[in-house]
Order: sequence, then structure tokens, then C-alpha cells
Amino acid sequence: MAWRRGTSRGYRLGMEVFEDVVFARLRSHEYGSYLHADEDGRSVYHGSLRGGASQHNAVWAVEELVVEGEEEEEAPMRYLLFRGAYGRYLGAPDAAPGEAARNAAARDAAARSDVRQEYAREGCCGCCCPLAWGLVEATQRDRDEEEPEVDAIMWLATRCGNQDVQEDRDARGIVLLRDRSGRYLRCNKSVLACRRSVSVDANFEDEDTLMWEVVRVPASEGMPELPIATQPGFLVTACFPQPLREIQFVDEGDLDNLSEGEIWTTVETRGRSVRLLREKIAELVGYDDFTMCVSAGRHGQFTPLLIDLPRRRETLQVVLVRPNTASNDLLIFPDPNALPSAEATDEEEAMIE
Repeated sequence: MAWRRGTSRGYRLGMEVFEDVVFARLRSHEYGSYLHADEDGRSVYHGSLRGGASQHNAVWAVEELVVEGEEEEEAPMRYLLFRGAYGRYLGAPDAAPGEAARNAAARDAAARSDVRQEYAREGCCGCCCPLAWGLVEATQRDRDEEEPEVDAIMWLATRCGNQDVQEDRDARGIVLLRDRSGRYLRCNKSVLACRRSVSVDANFEDEDTLMWEVVRVPASEGMPELPIATQPGFLVTACFPQPLREIQFVDEGDLDNLSEGEIWTTVETRGRSVRLLREKIAELVGYDDFTMCVSAGRHGQFTPLLIDLPRRRETLQVVLVRPNTASNDLLIFPDPNALPSAEATDEEEAMIE
């Protein structure tokens, strides 16, 4: 692929690509693979759409976070948050102190230069291990800090020129995603790994693996059907008994009445079936007109639990949202099986030089 000027030179902010987008898939322009929230509930990878849970795990709810300027005359800044199927947010470990300032200085220097700076990744070539040495792995993060602003989950979209958009694609546009610390979201190629890793780094010259096609996913008219519950056979159960996992739940109407540190109602279940969990909770509370939601901490939005439980057996907290409540009215469900449609955006805006 021909070299293009770096992401800090000649490209404009591309936040308009996400205008009116409630759900989206992010597809690698280089590999054609999709960004997934892994079923372990914590990691992220890029791969194909295989159907089943993979369809939901490749859908990201798009939120906007507006941050007021530090100076009185400074305009507010808009950031994007991407929330996965388990309610956690696309991000990475926090950047080291001073890293954001160093990354900004490097981008400014590149913007003033017409010479491409060669960049070589150190360590492993990436063809035989999940993640090359020196790269920071992208993750699904909770939003449970005191302040709602977490640099590592706040993203700016930088728009690529229309010469990069292929006519047979269904994307609204192609963007590069940079977190507030100045690190770009990157696809990594691995020949042997079945699930390719996703990382963040400040190398904005090596562009091809930074490009993400934004594919809008329409909302569903109602709540999708939960996956069919499957139980292992008697022999499998006898030889390999499934360990118990703990689920904590509370009615959304009782959330405000819970004091700090108070324990939610606990239920134990085996396996990962979200349908069986729902049936068990309904039996305990005596009603079944609720939507099970998860949220990633005190600042996380309610996310309907539409797929089987994460593979990790860490305690999961579930909120029961009842009909005819304000929270229920705000719930929106994706339709991952709908055919995506391209929605053109204005390509005539002046480029920022």
C-alpha cells in the first residue's frame, strides 16, 4: 500500500463518522477482521464473524463524553466511549506518567515535518507470539474510578481521506482511534494465533494497521432472544463437573437503598447459560418481567446481558430492570444479524493542515 502522510499531518478529526451511531462494528481496513470483546470478559481481539455470540461480541455501543476545557476560553472536547457486550469499555492499561505529553510532542513534531520518520518495533516480529514485546494490550475496562474521565477509555476519531474507502465496502468511513493519552488502537498480525491481538501505541507513522472501518449496526425493535441453554451430557458432567460461580443481583429500584459495601443478593449457578441464570433468578424473586443488565462500575451504563456469561468465573453483578421504569425506557438493543448499510458522510470538508 502506498505511503500516506501521517495521521497528524493532513487528516481531520472524524467524530462526525459516529454521528447518530448507537451501535457499531469496528473492522480492520488492513485485515477485514472485526474488533471483538472476548468471552473472557476482559481481553480484546480481532477476528471473523462466526455467528452466535461472536455477532454480539463484535458490536460496540457508542457513547459520547464531553469534557470541559481547562481554560475558560477553551472549547469543550468530545470523546467516544465504546461499550462491549459485557458492559465494559474498550481501553488499555493507564499510560505512564508523562506519556501523554511525550506523545503529543511527537505528533506536533511530525506535523511540522514532511519527512517520514521510520519506526521499527523492537523485540519479536509478532508472527509467532500473541503480542510483540513493548506493545500494550487493549482490554475491556471497568469504569469505576472516582472521576468519570479515564484517559485510557476515551477515544478521538481521526478521519482518513476518501481515497481510502473502497466502493464495495459498507462502512460509513475509515478512522484512526487515539486515546486521550495519545496511543492509537492497532491490529496485530499473528500467523499462528487463532485470535489476533489488539494493542495501543504511539507509533502514528505505521498507519495501515491503525485504520478502522466504522460499520453501523441498527437497533433491534425489541429484546433479542437469549441463547438456547445447552447442558453437557451425564458422562461429561460426571467426569468434568462444572464449578459453581457466584452471581450477585439486585432490583434496579432497590439500588439507591443499598449502602456502601452492602452485599447484593447472591445466587450460585453452574455453567455459562444466561437463560438458565434468568430462570433461576426469576424463581427466587417471584417475577419474570425484567431485563438482566450489567454495568462496569459506578459510571458504567446499563448493558442488557444478551449472551452467555463470561468464561472467567469472577463474581458478576446483575441489575434487574423492570418494565415501565425510566431505566427500561432507555434500554436499546442491537440487531447484530441485520445487514449493515453504508451511510455516507460529508467528504467535502476542508482538511486540517
